[in-house]
Amino acid sequence: EALGSLRVMPQCGVMGQAAGAASALSLRQAVPPREINVGSLQAELRRQGCILDEDGIKRIASPGKAGQ
Repeated sequence: EALGSLRVMPQCGVMGQAAGAASALSLRQAVPPREINVGSLQAELRRQGCILDEDGIKRIASPGKAGQ
């Protein structure tokens, strides 16, 4: 399928966003990337609007909640 590779582009973008956020946290916390606090990374990604779990999906999928 010629356009099949387009389906993975959103995931690639999100991975890049997570990698960038992890790098920034690593620099702010002055620790190697392996030692950043995962909860801090998840909080930063949520602050940026990323959906990380089923609750996030439910939140945006609820009627009247889109865009909040």
